[in-house]
Amino acid sequence: MKKSFKFPVNLKPMCNYDKPGGWKKPDELLGRQLVGSSCYGCSGSSSGFENAHWGRIKGHGACSNSQDLVANAVNGWLNSPPHRATMLNENGWERYKWTRLGAAIMTRCDYEGTRNEEFQYWANSWFSNF
Repeated sequence: MKKSFKFPVNLKPMCNYDKPGGWKKPDELLGRQLVGSSCYGCSGSSSGFENAHWGRIKGHGACSNSQDLVANAVNGWLNSPPHRATMLNENGWERYKWTRLGAAIMTRCDYEGTRNEEFQYWANSWFSNF
């Protein structure tokens, strides 16, 4: 039986590269205010950044796929220059030394057992230096 998880707050959708909002994601997930330094994005603050990845498989049998979703997401991020830079502290991200990492994958199956069967997944990773 799958356990149900409820975030402590209602999450707000945002673009990955909306830095003023993107930096707040770790605090938003934990339902807390900014900790440490006095600004989001400053070294030593509880701020961090989020990478997101989405994938879809369509057709009969899609929901019984055996793909490695973690590998798909990580490879997607590594093959996307902006996501890769965030993860590996490259191209302007060198001053941030990530000390915390969070990750999650969510899946959904629609129209199972039909020719319109569709499997979708969302993977997120969060990086913080606090």
